[in-house]
Amino acid sequence: MPDLTPQYDLALWDPDAGFVEDWEISDVVADTTSNGYSTNETPINWFTSGPTSSLTLDATLSIPADCMFHTPYLVLRPMDHDLSPTSSRSPFIHACPSTGSQIGRTFLLQNIKSYATALATKNLPVFIHGTSLPSLDPSSCQAPTCATPPPSPTLEICRSIISLYTTKTPATSSFVWRTITMEKDRFMNEHADGDEWTVLSMLQAITLYVLLRIFDEDSFSVEFDRELTRAMTEIMIHADQWRLVCSAEIEGRRPEWTEWLLVESKRRIVTVLFILHLLFDIKPEGQARSKVGLSVLPLPAHKQLWEAATEGEWIEKYDEMLRTRNGRCYLRYADLMALARGHGGAKMNDLSSWMVSGDAFGVLVMMAANSL
Repeated sequence: MPDLTPQYDLALWDPDAGFVEDWEISDVVADTTSNGYSTNETPINWFTSGPTSSLTLDATLSIPADCMFHTPYLVLRPMDHDLSPTSSRSPFIHACPSTGSQIGRTFLLQNIKSYATALATKNLPVFIHGTSLPSLDPSSCQAPTCATPPPSPTLEICRSIISLYTTKTPATSSFVWRTITMEKDRFMNEHADGDEWTVLSMLQAITLYVLLRIFDEDSFSVEFDRELTRAMTEIMIHADQWRLVCSAEIEGRRPEWTEWLLVESKRRIVTVLFILHLLFDIKPEGQARSKVGLSVLPLPAHKQLWEAATEGEWIEKYDEMLRTRNGRCYLRYADLMALARGHGGAKMNDLSSWMVSGDAFGVLVMMAANSL
């Protein structure tokens, strides 16, 4: 029988169960139009003098000790420095944590940077599942089934935009960023009526656009950076309204494949965003109420589960995992952090197995846990 001790009970997902953070800040919605105009009707100048280089360390910024990777909140608390509408500071300035490993942070930055343009290749970012986009590789053996989620038009558009980005020139750069702005504004207009898959694809796409901006060497308007951050935040808040764990996972059963794909993809993208909030001076300008703490979320799935191309292959691997687990509950981020403090305990064997069988995203999470 699965271990259904109270710490794994559904009460963990209660917004008032101790894993909640309220933000008392200004309205989250940015009033923008698809023409790139902000609320004061001033057009965004794509080539104006912008913020300092995103990867430049700013000694005046530091992340408080209670806002490191072990913080039990899905989204960070506001930091000391207020990003007000009149601030000249870009939210994408690299923060300087007061503790942790510089080597680890460099590793995280380089890996996250690779996600930005992965869609222009045959690869996918580690937070987008192969069923969300048809493969560009003619030799791919992945065959859609009735249980396979439909490909996402939003991600198809995102892949086209990123392909344009990777081949942009000084003459075409402004066109690429205007196109991204139009997509961002479309998300703001449509996400409220979208279903879970649609909102997830918007969150994945806006995250990739944010990454493009963070690692772009050109100068940008701070207002554009702020609007991109607002859009990302509002979509993230909307996505957080739905579940991040399947009931079957909590009960030690195998969920439906499509349900698992949805929540595993959501968990991966919100983890990436959590890490971005630690690495950069991103402070969402809105009131967010996180329904679930990062510490109680399952660790990223094994490589064989995440990369299973068909439902049948996934069922086989998932059932094998359940047999190996022998009724024990899934591993959580809290278990990994306990190991970092030297308290692996009864979870040590499961944690060792997870480390051996993890994918590239699991490695990223381990490095974040050790460095942030």
